[in-house]
Amino acid sequence: MTTTELYCVWCRVFGHDADTCESKVTIREVTDDEHAAIQTLPNLLSVSHVRARSMRAFDVEFVGKERNVVFPEDEPINFSAWFPLAVIREMSDWPTLAPLSDHPDMVAEGDWSGIRDSSKESIWSMFDLVFKPVNS
Repeated sequence: MTTTELYCVWCRVFGHDADTCESKVTIREVTDDEHAAIQTLPNLLSVSHVRARSMRAFDVEFVGKERNVVFPEDEPINFSAWFPLAVIREMSDWPTLAPLSDHPDMVAEGDWSGIRDSSKESIWSMFDLVFKPVNS
C-alpha cells in the first residue's frame, strides 16, 4: 500500500511547494486493486505518483508517461489523469455512453469534451457501467 496525501488548496491552486507544505492530510491508502487497475490502461508506460481524492474506491488520480498514439515515433507523453476519466477515454465506443452524460448530443457524435465536461455524478455513472475491477 502507498500512503497518499492531499495538499492544501494553496499548493494546488497557486503552485506552492507541496513537498514542504505543512497542510498535507493523509486521506487513505491507495489500494493494491487501484494500483493494479491503473496498470491495465493500454498506453500506460509508467506511473510516478498516485493519490486518493476521496474515500470512494477508484477515486484516484495519477501522474505518469504514456505512448504517443498520434506520433508513435515521438517520445512518450507526460500526463496526469483522474482514473474514472482515463478508463472512459480508453473505450472506443463513447457514443454508447451518451445517455449518461450531461452533453448527450456531443457524446453521440464522438466528442470527448461531452464526457470530460460532464458532472462528477455523470462521470461516475459512466465509469460504473464500463469498469470491471481486475479481481472481479
